[in-house]
Amino acid sequence: MIFHLVLQQIEGLTADLGKPHVPSQVGRWTDVHYRAVLDYVTRYPTSDGYLRLGSYMEHRRDHRSALLYLKKAELLSSIEADSE
Repeated sequence: MIFHLVLQQIEGLTADLGKPHVPSQVGRWTDVHYRAVLDYVTRYPTSDGYLRLGSYMEHRRDHRSALLYLKKAELLSSIEADSE
């Protein structure tokens, strides 16, 4: 029971951290940077975030995942353009 309470507190603290600070060049990213951006983009979807994830996956030569992220970025970009 105490373990679950501690986990909830940790999750609450990490949820409030805001936008992750990652290197601007995806070639310098680590798996930790990727996961931080993925977590942020999952909660706050933006076309820029999905573009960065797609670039990272392309850098890692995971073309299928890169294409998926780029399609999501394109879709969000068109939605953002329509809302303006």
